[in-house]
Order: sequence, then structure tokens, then C-alpha cells
Amino acid sequence: MSQVSKRKVEDKSFQKIFGKFIEVLDLNKSKKNTESFIYEFFYPTERIMFAKRIGIIYMLIEKVPDRVIADTLSVSTSTIGRMIDKYEKGEYSYLVSIMKRNKESILDILEKIYFIMPPKVGRKRYRFVRQGKFHI
Repeated sequence: MSQVSKRKVEDKSFQKIFGKFIEVLDLNKSKKNTESFIYEFFYPTERIMFAKRIGIIYMLIEKVPDRVIADTLSVSTSTIGRMIDKYEKGEYSYLVSIMKRNKESILDILEKIYFIMPPKVGRKRYRFVRQGKFHI
């Protein structure tokens, strides 16, 4: 997981900054612009983290067992458990509606996620991440 600074930003300042972030996202009207934004703004580890979260939600929609999700995406069962709780409470309702509307085969999604994942073990794992050898 990414780390957040222990220094707190005032709520009023945070709301202004977050508003600007939303404005930038809203300006991305094309897939190419959005992809450029993601590659320029997020670190490789953050892109992997977001891709895994999206993958987990897709797999939950498809009713894939949590153990299979954990093994496939190399995430802990506790992470999946937290996401299942939110999913069951309806906290991902907007994402779920988008994903169901733009239904892709679960295999296509898993294939995309698989190719952005670094090797599980060994020296090549971190070299893979540093070099940015992954694509969504």
C-alpha cells in the first residue's frame, strides 16, 4: 500500500486541492488523455495497486472465490475481505454499475492485470517495477 504523510492538511485546504484533482480528471475526455495522465501522475506501484483493486472488484462481480482472487492477483485475503465487506455494503455501487455497463470478459481483464504484475519473487521483481514494464 502507498504511504500517507503523518502531517495533516487542513480540511479547507484539502477540499480545494481535491477539487483541483477532480477538475483535472474531468478534463480527460479521451482514453489517450486519461492514460497519459495516469502514467504521468501515478508511480508504477500506485498503478499496480489501482489495477489490482479494479481486478478484485471485477472478480467479485463475477463471484470468483476470494482464495482464487488472492492467488491470481497476489493480494492478501485480508485485503479481499475488506473489499468484500465494502462491496456487500454497496460502497462500490458506482464502479460496479460502470463495470456492468461496459462488460468485458473476465479473462480479458485478468490478462491485462497479469501483464502489469511484476514477478512474485526474486531480484527481477523490483527491477520490473522500476523500469515500468507494464501496461493497462
